[in-house]
Amino acid sequence: MRFVIDLGLCLAPASSALAHRIPPCPGGDRPARKVTCIVDGDTGWERGVKWRALDVDTLEISSPECAEEKRVGIKARDRLRELMGNG
Repeated sequence: MRFVIDLGLCLAPASSALAHRIPPCPGGDRPARKVTCIVDGDTGWERGVKWRALDVDTLEISSPECAEEKRVGIKARDRLRELMGNG
């Protein structure tokens, strides 16, 4: 079993009034990701280049094993969007 970190629960809540949030990545069309977007709580794209956070492993949104896993994965993705939107 892998060690999973839920960024949404581990980190303090951020203000909901943010000037800029990086958008979630649309769909599964990876070649079309020439923009900056967040895939999940540990992966994103920066102008077409994929990146992953080191030593962070959050739940997957694209292939969840149950509804709760997807819910927590989305929460982690949205928290990362908030953090990165704050600079």
